[in-house]
Amino acid sequence: MPYTFLEKCSSTGDIFVNGERVTVCTDRSLLAALLAAGVECDLFCGIGQCQRCVVRVDGVRRPACMVRATAGADVILPAAPRRGDRESS
Repeated sequence: MPYTFLEKCSSTGDIFVNGERVTVCTDRSLLAALLAAGVECDLFCGIGQCQRCVVRVDGVRRPACMVRATAGADVILPAAPRRGDRESS
């Protein structure tokens, strides 16, 4: 079940996540908007300190929890690590 928020959207807009159009709430952080739209994202601190939610927004690396969701934004999520991708020690 996707992470949801109690408050309602006051405005929505379309963004592009890894090339796919997603309608999100534009009255909150990008991280909150992505999670509310059902997009799987990494979440830990929510205040920009841990850097776990870093994405590319219009070509610039930013913590998604510190950026306002903006209609028309091009968002690239980091690739999820796959089994066997880590170097063995």
